Amino acid sequence: KTDSLGDSLWAKIYDPTSVWDAGASCHQTPDGGYIIAGTQDFSIQHTGKIWLLKTDSDGEMLWERTFEGDPDARGDCLALCSDGGFAVTGFMSVNGSPDIVLIKTDSLGFVGVEESSSIPPPPPLWNVASAVGSEIVLKYKYLPQGFALTIYDTSGRKVDEIRPVGPSGELHWGKGQVPGVYIIRERQGSRTKVVLVR
Repeated sequence: KTDSLGDSLWAKIYDPTSVWDAGASCHQTPDGGYIIAGTQDFSIQHTGKIWLLKTDSDGEMLWERTFEGDPDARGDCLALCSDGGFAVTGFMSVNGSPDIVLIKTDSLGFVGVEESSSIPPPPPLWNVASAVGSEIVLKYKYLPQGFALTIYDTSGRKVDEIRPVGPSGELHWGKGQVPGVYIIRERQGSRTKVVLVR
């Protein structure tokens, strides 16, 4: 902490036994203290934990909270919220894959019950417009990279493969095929049952 001329008033070191810690963001809180976000326990093997640290007006630690990933996490930015809590953003690994994370805490740094995402799943990019008939009609859109559909009969035997041309369109299948029940399966695993009649 410095005065208005940049002269040091006091300095504090937190967690001196750790291999490597870093503070990334600091704000003064309404009580005159400070809230710090950063990363704790950084090492060559892993990035560490998101670290949230609260001090009084003299820089003495009041409490600290850590949030771990699998295996890595890093705190980059901090904001004070209108309800007295804090919001920390950075990245956190989940099963080894790093993702952006936003953590909201109360005024003591505790996280409540996680809420499920309200973002609806994306609509399917292909669908069977007509599942019963002398021809099966399929529609697809927004697939510039292309895709493949494999068709099986009820015994599990592969009878055909469809590779649509173009990013969007409509195709008809069934001409020359034996009437019956078929399963249309995409490479990613989604499958649809159709009935071919004459």
